[in-house]
Amino acid sequence: MRKIVLGFVALITSFLVYGDETPFEKYPTFKVDGTLKSKVEYATSIESTRFSVNSSRVGVQGYFSKYFYYRGLIELSGNGKFAPLDLYADFYPAEGLSISFGQRTIPLFNNYTIVPTQLMFSNSPFLGGYMVGARDIGLLGQYQFGLFDIPTSVEFGVYNGGNINAPAWHKRPSYGGRIALGTMQGWRATVKYYDHDSSLEENIRYDLYGADVRYESDKWKIETEMMKRRDRAQGEGDILSYYVQGAYIHQLDKDKMIKNFIPALRFDGIDQNGNSGFDVNRITLGLGFGLSEKYLSSIFRIDYEHYFVNNTPHFMSTDKTVTSNKVTVELVLVF
Repeated sequence: MRKIVLGFVALITSFLVYGDETPFEKYPTFKVDGTLKSKVEYATSIESTRFSVNSSRVGVQGYFSKYFYYRGLIELSGNGKFAPLDLYADFYPAEGLSISFGQRTIPLFNNYTIVPTQLMFSNSPFLGGYMVGARDIGLLGQYQFGLFDIPTSVEFGVYNGGNINAPAWHKRPSYGGRIALGTMQGWRATVKYYDHDSSLEENIRYDLYGADVRYESDKWKIETEMMKRRDRAQGEGDILSYYVQGAYIHQLDKDKMIKNFIPALRFDGIDQNGNSGFDVNRITLGLGFGLSEKYLSSIFRIDYEHYFVNNTPHFMSTDKTVTSNKVTVELVLVF
């Protein structure tokens, strides 16, 4: 692992020294963006209601030069908690190659399973919330190229293993990578692996691996994914999770308040320690009313979640509302 880190440093240094310089006449650039995601939920099993601001994010992004991109994103109130999220800079030393420093999403999760503004439903699939932290501080390299005329991306990153805002010292960093074939429009498939050694807790050491396939067009979006977590430290934290989800986008008059109409359906499940069958399965029905021409962005939606519980995993047992059937009404605004 030490050789890998030193190799990254040597590679970056060589690009900095020998890269071609050109005048940056239009730089730096600056853009502000943000999200407000608020909802009301009704849990049928305990007949209780909760209002919440599930996410309120403000970010800045832009290019310092044609070689450097920066991104900062903070969570003002994610269920009442403040948190720094994306804090990184990208370096583009050559065509197709990028190297990222700082805190950002690890190369394990797809944005549409963890980013509030890209979710197909109000709540993320199980594998987006229970496997491991989605962000960490580290170094990520990505190379994009064509493989037999198929757009291909290879990513590899090295991280602290402490999740967000935790610059802890460690003897063995976490690392992982992903290979993706295709683009977000049309067909896309990925395989990924992540070795997580927590720098904060000695008894947390996981192997995570998974694969997904998706298809997206102007009217359809279909996605399926499976992910496995193996507990190397205690052997008691093994988790297997899957989801299959899809949405149909019916475009309406662009001059009206409602731009599109989006029915959606999801099946997902999660199992701990390899019990017979999945411990919890869930069916989610969604009905969305798009407020912008970019579907599944700014949206007003109504979701219904129905749970089938065979055995309650310990990480779901602390709150009865977690596995309760729910009706959710949500408003998401993206600017």
